[in-house]
Amino acid sequence: MTTTLLITLGLILFLLFVVLKTFSNSTKAYAAISLVPLALGLTVFALGSLSAVEPSPGYWWPDLYEKIVWASAVQTGLGIGLIAHALYRRRPIGLLLLATFLTGSLVWLRVTRWM
Repeated sequence: MTTTLLITLGLILFLLFVVLKTFSNSTKAYAAISLVPLALGLTVFALGSLSAVEPSPGYWWPDLYEKIVWASAVQTGLGIGLIAHALYRRRPIGLLLLATFLTGSLVWLRVTRWM
């Protein structure tokens, strides 16, 4: 079930990026969707922590969190690609660096075992 959720989340983020890119440039579109995995990951972590008080066998928070971390890793890769493209075109990269850092923060929190 969560694999379907991961595919759905990926398609929603992709379509959102494409729609935003048609009305703006790719930097602003990426910055607009960069906080989605971070917000989802922190929400799932908080809800999973709250459900530890009253354990319920129906909750699948750890698996959902792993899927969101994978989506964050893919989106971080997209950000790195956009940074390389901006460097090649000699465009400003400040907003891209910030957005990529925020998107990749879930991956770093997972790697360092803080979450």
